Amino acid sequence: MNAQDLAFVEGLSEKLYMSTNNQERDQASLALQSFLQPTKLEVLSQTQYILDNTSSPYAQLLASTSLLKIVSEHWNTFNPQARMEMSE
Repeated sequence: MNAQDLAFVEGLSEKLYMSTNNQERDQASLALQSFLQPTKLEVLSQTQYILDNTSSPYAQLLASTSLLKIVSEHWNTFNPQARMEMSE
């Protein structure tokens, strides 16, 4: 992920959480599906990048919710060192 990708995610996140247009929200949801229903651990580094680099509350909400799902569903796949780092 880079700054351009982050800006794209920030815009989509705002549409997802704030748009009054159902079609616009649905399109944002579809584009952000990898964050909304994370099934791959690769999303972990992307969520960390978002949390480290955004000031958008909508992108922060998206990333933190995704991170919570990843950690909850894949906790046993992380090695002990990774678990310690996440707990801190």
